[in-house]
Amino acid sequence: MFTKVRAGKFLEKIMQQLQKSMPLFWQGAVFLAGFIAAGTPVMGTLYPLGFAFAAAINESFALAAGAGAIVGYGLTHAPMIAVKYMAGVTALALGRWLLQRTAAQKHYLLLPGIGVLAMCAAQLLVGSVVGFAPSDFISLLAEACIMVGMGVMLRIFFGDVMVHGFKELSVQGKAAAAVAFVSALVVLARVAPLDLNFGYILGAICAMIAATTWGEREGAIAGVLCLVVVCLTASDKLFIGVGIAIAAVVAGAFATQDRLICAGVFFAVSIVCISAAPNAAMAASYVGQMAFATVIFICIPAKALQGLPKKQVLREDRAAGAYISARLTALAQTLTDIGTTVEQVCNRLPKAEQAGEQLLSGVTDSICKRCEKRLSCWVDEYSDTMDSMIKLSQALRDKGCITALDVPQPMNIKCVHQPELCGALNTAHLSYLNRKETTARAQMMRQALTEQYASVADTLGAVAREVWQEECIDSGKSFKVRNFFEELDMAPMEATVTTNMTGQYTVNVKVSRCEAGQELQQELTAEISHLLNRHFAQCQCRQLGTITSFEFYEQAVFEIEFGNYSLAAEKGVCADAVKTFCDTRGNACMILCDGMGTGKEAAIDGNMAASLTQRLLEAGFDSEASARLVNVALSLKQGESSATMDVLTVNLYTGRAQLFKAGAAPSYFIKKGQIASLGVNSLPIGILGSVMGHTTRTTFVNGDVAVLVSDGVLNDTDGDWIKAQLDVSRNDSADEIACRLAENAGRRSAKADDITVAVMRLHQVRK
Repeated sequence: MFTKVRAGKFLEKIMQQLQKSMPLFWQGAVFLAGFIAAGTPVMGTLYPLGFAFAAAINESFALAAGAGAIVGYGLTHAPMIAVKYMAGVTALALGRWLLQRTAAQKHYLLLPGIGVLAMCAAQLLVGSVVGFAPSDFISLLAEACIMVGMGVMLRIFFGDVMVHGFKELSVQGKAAAAVAFVSALVVLARVAPLDLNFGYILGAICAMIAATTWGEREGAIAGVLCLVVVCLTASDKLFIGVGIAIAAVVAGAFATQDRLICAGVFFAVSIVCISAAPNAAMAASYVGQMAFATVIFICIPAKALQGLPKKQVLREDRAAGAYISARLTALAQTLTDIGTTVEQVCNRLPKAEQAGEQLLSGVTDSICKRCEKRLSCWVDEYSDTMDSMIKLSQALRDKGCITALDVPQPMNIKCVHQPELCGALNTAHLSYLNRKETTARAQMMRQALTEQYASVADTLGAVAREVWQEECIDSGKSFKVRNFFEELDMAPMEATVTTNMTGQYTVNVKVSRCEAGQELQQELTAEISHLLNRHFAQCQCRQLGTITSFEFYEQAVFEIEFGNYSLAAEKGVCADAVKTFCDTRGNACMILCDGMGTGKEAAIDGNMAASLTQRLLEAGFDSEASARLVNVALSLKQGESSATMDVLTVNLYTGRAQLFKAGAAPSYFIKKGQIASLGVNSLPIGILGSVMGHTTRTTFVNGDVAVLVSDGVLNDTDGDWIKAQLDVSRNDSADEIACRLAENAGRRSAKADDITVAVMRLHQVRK
């Protein structure tokens, strides 16, 4: 045991030392690359790669790259030749030092230009001593142009890779990547043990990968780049570059076939060019190199190639998707504009008269106007009359209806139309109440309409983005699936393989109506998984009239375990409602709604909110849009209706999750073994015209647990006991966790309230 501990500590120290020495290792690797590049000839007599590499590398490695290039030029060339290259690289280093932390350093041409000017000056100085012919001057200018061009392109390549990575290169970055690819192969072409040229072999492998992954066009581009490499390194071996280029084009035409077939086609076509070899030895060497490259390509695992970026082609179906996306976006914008216009128009409408103004105008028009004492009351004794009217208005608001007995002094003595006055006031007050109710209902309907417009507009916008981004047909794999079903004598009317932006495959096949039992579905799923080298979940078979539809969805990374437990405050009636389900887009959803209060009325609100939210989520609305529409439904329901809302959605392919909370109690999580809680300040839905909720985004991994609780579980406590209980129950099932938490909350509860716990646990699928 003691020996094992010492060995473990020793290995730990070694790993720490290795981590500390990694920066030094990379500096050494860059130095070596600069050294090798400086000694690599291009077109026989030019050596631009060391200079270009030193000009393109970023500042943190500039010293190592420059030192490697200077040493490489100094050791591989005669002094009179090496001096111009060494002067150019030295000028590069000085230029970097002088221009550091200035905007000028960002210009791609500046540093290579400085280095080339220094190189030309050094060459002219040497030429003035040893002699300098006009042809030498032309050759110097040509080499200077090559150095500047390669330096600029390599700098663009390194910059794009640092910012965007290999999968999202810009158009300039792709062109620069081609130059970097050629440069790397030219350097590797110097390595040729046992007559196996590593540069040519790697070029052939890359050409096969490009042809089988993206088709003949990309294969042709890779083949032409290999031809350029051969031209730059050995002009007497042009037949090698021609053979690789032609083979890549032909192999690309077989991209829809199996990888072995593509590799066989590439090898067979490539060796056709051996007839152009200058001698039998070079022909045999070429055949051996192509055979070696083909074997390596076949041995590359398929999963290693799945991470390559997919070819994005705007076919007719994508063009239609773009049109539909644009139309949906326009509809979403129109709905948003309509909602805004409705709100603005209603805000500019004249406000309703106040109750006092209505009473005065009603009494003056209906009673006082015909009375012979109106001038005495409303002119001579205006103050007493107004005081009496204000008291009558107060009595009317308090009692809802007044009689002559409610008329105050001195009006009860002077007024000769007291019964008519009270009747007019009652009528005016009733009219005011009706108008007030109508205005309130109109305002509520206006808010509901605006919310509906906004929610539907947001969802249409999201669907528009999905239509444009989500699915792209893979014609090669669709062809494979069609051939497979034809071999089964089930000729498909339609067979498509689509991939979404996150790389998941979906297969849809429609054939003439047939009987498809569970055994056949399992066999089809296994064969499609093998054919496309992906793991698919059990296929879904649908009978659509005279057509049988098979749908294959790629197996998700995670599977979900749900559990929930409730204790009702009143016997048989629980106002908390839980909904758990998985939609067709690979999302697991858990909803907890708590109707405010207890009893049947609260239960109706809670279940209504949860049921509507489930249907909206299944239809494609997101959590926030669903909450807004449910808020409208609750606000239009007769009587006061409100409910808290917890909505947790988890993508089963990526583990990305979002939790929407509106007035709900804090939620609890076990994430990567750590227990945490999340509570936000928000209001239940149904109270206001708009939703005051909050969305939190996170990511789950295998074994993580999410717990949603109603406010009856906390019972005015801080929830620390829930964290302690989760720590004890972290390995229990979802149902066991929910049951234990709910029962403990019931024993702690000091007041009658509904108690509900909903639990979601993620498990990684074993493939």
